[in-house]
Amino acid sequence: MSYSIRLEIRLEKKLIKLSSKDKGTCKRVINKIFELSENPYSGKS
Repeated sequence: MSYSIRLEIRLEKKLIKLSSKDKGTCKRVINKIFELSENPYSGKS
């Protein structure tokens, strides 16, 4: 549980860095995270 929270914090920090560099990439990353949060198994083959 605490691992996923740490992972989310790290992702947020990455998103903040991305948003300052490239808005398009940031948007894609956010969309991907939403997809994974809605369906955690969609990213696994």
